[in-house]
Amino acid sequence: MSVRSPRPYVAVLAVLVPIALVSGCGESEQAKAEKTVCEGKKEVNDGVDSLKSVTLATASASTVQNDIKSIEAGLQKVKSAQSKLSGKRKEEVEKANAQLSSELTTIEHELATLSLPQALTKLLTAAEKLAASYKQTFAPIAC
Repeated sequence: MSVRSPRPYVAVLAVLVPIALVSGCGESEQAKAEKTVCEGKKEVNDGVDSLKSVTLATASASTVQNDIKSIEAGLQKVKSAQSKLSGKRKEEVEKANAQLSSELTTIEHELATLSLPQALTKLLTAAEKLAASYKQTFAPIAC
């Protein structure tokens, strides 16, 4: 019978223990959620700004769809993180997300029923309304 040397096990432990300790010192769920909310807020802001810059001369269906998808993606990102927030911050984010999501859904339904020229005209008004809603709901959320 041969006796195995404990050296390989000690070497493995010497590598794994520090890795385990360092990985345990990561961001808290709350901090990760805050970061995700801020990333989502930026996506929403970028989409709203892009929609606001659309004019009758520059508007195209694909541009508008991309802007709306960007806003939706940002709102979804925020929604995925809001349950990990706590207290007033959670309430603030949930309220802002629900309000802006509702506003965006209303705009999408209105635009879907119009012809392209009517939709473009309506879009300009809707973009301003969405920007005002963003300013009221998401802009106050500090990141």
